[in-house]
Amino acid sequence: MAQMIIHARELTRLYAVGDTTVVGIRAVDLDIAPGELVVLKGESGSGKSTLLSLLAGLDRLSTGELTVAGHDLNHCREAELTDFRRNTVGMIFQAFNLLPTLSVLENVCLPALLAGRAFRAVRSRAGELLDWLGLGDRLNHQPRQLSGGEMQRTAIARALINDPAIVLADEPTGNLDPVISWEIIQLLLRINEMGTTVMMATHDAEVVTALRRRVVALEDGRVAAAVATVEPGEAESGPLANAPHLLFASGAEASTTDARRRAGVSVAEQVAAVLDGRLLRGAVNVPAAAGDDADELMPYMGLCAQLGRLLVQLAGGPVDAVCGKFA
Repeated sequence: MAQMIIHARELTRLYAVGDTTVVGIRAVDLDIAPGELVVLKGESGSGKSTLLSLLAGLDRLSTGELTVAGHDLNHCREAELTDFRRNTVGMIFQAFNLLPTLSVLENVCLPALLAGRAFRAVRSRAGELLDWLGLGDRLNHQPRQLSGGEMQRTAIARALINDPAIVLADEPTGNLDPVISWEIIQLLLRINEMGTTVMMATHDAEVVTALRRRVVALEDGRVAAAVATVEPGEAESGPLANAPHLLFASGAEASTTDARRRAGVSVAEQVAAVLDGRLLRGAVNVPAAAGDDADELMPYMGLCAQLGRLLVQLAGGPVDAVCGKFA
């Protein structure tokens, strides 16, 4: 059997509330392969947030076994858990959880700076991620100056800044309108296609159906069902699912991109390759005058400083049409 990036057996979390024992989750078995996208489905109170908190190392299990990316979370010391949270998982919250007194750029940089990384490199990577997510003109804004979608894209950039192996998203569209919600879903799909394992919790049946990925259903703290729908890479549904490809790769270029993914090139490196401006030739339905520069393509697509919406156009297929310094 292939090594699982998440492996849980009889995972249980109980809380003492006065003289009462409250069940968060009970006897959950879960295996997730590297690079998989899994939807965690359940109503409010079913245990979704409890399970994600355990997987993220934010909470301690009561009984059972839990290994995430090679870390035995049941036996990690606090210092080890801190390192695990900083470097192995990226967490996206429904309520965004941005620090209100920090700018967008500072919020994104903070986890990497706390991990001891050099400021100049962190500042550069954060800027690249924010440009990629369409927030290049919001670097110095505070959270109160952003829309809900912009706050969630900032939170996604923060989750990616340390290039985690796993992204855990707890109801990431819960506070957003339907159109913006689909943009966030498309971003998570693109992140997964770049090789990052993604687990997303939701109670929205439409989102579950549209994602067309493996579903783990929770009910009263237990796994009620685990259903494989269709293989990753098949077309998603939803308001933005049929957006056209902006760029494509074929032949040797596609092989180079696939080889890059197999070699484990990080999300941040692939983002940097896109932002480097050296996109593969073959732009679809773009006037010749637009050229190959991403900054010139954006006005033609009518997205005007919303670089994150580039991903909506790319979400129709699995090929990352990028090249550059990491080829």
